[in-house]
Amino acid sequence: MKKIGIAIMALCISTLSFAENNLYYNILEFQESVSINVPNDTMHITLNMETQHKNRQTASQITTQKLNQVYEKLKKNKKFTVELGNRSVYPQYDDKQKNIISWRDSVSLHVNSKEFEDLSNLISDVSAQATLERVWFSLSTDKRNQAVDKASEQVLDTLRQRADFLSRKLGFSSYQLVKVNMNSHFSGGNMYANDVAEMYAVRQSAPVAAAAPRMKVSSDMSGEQSISQTANVIVQMK
Repeated sequence: MKKIGIAIMALCISTLSFAENNLYYNILEFQESVSINVPNDTMHITLNMETQHKNRQTASQITTQKLNQVYEKLKKNKKFTVELGNRSVYPQYDDKQKNIISWRDSVSLHVNSKEFEDLSNLISDVSAQATLERVWFSLSTDKRNQAVDKASEQVLDTLRQRADFLSRKLGFSSYQLVKVNMNSHFSGGNMYANDVAEMYAVRQSAPVAAAAPRMKVSSDMSGEQSISQTANVIVQMK
């Protein structure tokens, strides 16, 4: 039984070696690439609640109160995704940097949603409790995967057309795929909308009586990402 096992193993190794060394003729290698632009579909904001008071405990209590008020407004919309950010407490010193004159307590919240208008309204609704630190936009996982699928389909169609064309031009009637290597590349990344944050900051600093209608963030402000799909292909002409 042991001799048979050894013989079978030797045969397998010999067969694999032959397959690996098998020569391919009429081989053609080429590359195709397709790029599509996809608008960012998710809006992110960072809100900051801050209090300065001579008493440390009082500063923390007021900041916590602001945080709870913002949370209550956030709970009204199930399409918001909320994440608690950093909280810090640090002293404020006098001009000589010796004596503590007050304490500053701050906490941040990160909120995102695909509903740009709802998130725009939230910024205005919580302006009494929080300030807007920054705004940025990104592509959701579902939207990104859909874009990759679309780019893959397009690049494979282009690949097939190119292979058909080349086989005819080279005098062959058909071809078979030997190897296809697909690679995706994303450019654009998350778009930080500093101008949007600045516009909100100006509005929040203005007197309430003179406040203009609420500013809406539209999809035009979200930017876009470019998704490139590249196919490196090896074909054998027949």
